[in-house]
Amino acid sequence: MLHAARLARAAGVTVILNAAPAQSLPSMLLPLVDYLVVNETEVVDLAGMGAAAPDAAARTLQARGARAVV
Repeated sequence: MLHAARLARAAGVTVILNAAPAQSLPSMLLPLVDYLVVNETEVVDLAGMGAAAPDAAARTLQARGARAVV
């Protein structure tokens, strides 16, 4: 997944990652992602925020590099 995102970014291609089902992602991956597609449960899991509000978790993932979380 990381290799494909690097190749896409180098070629100027928009990177869309549907992270279902939620699983640990390499920290180097999020800065390569233009659109991270997750549901409310996945967003808080990926952000490691437990019972946090999904919008706060989405902002956390954006701070880690994802350009947009939808």
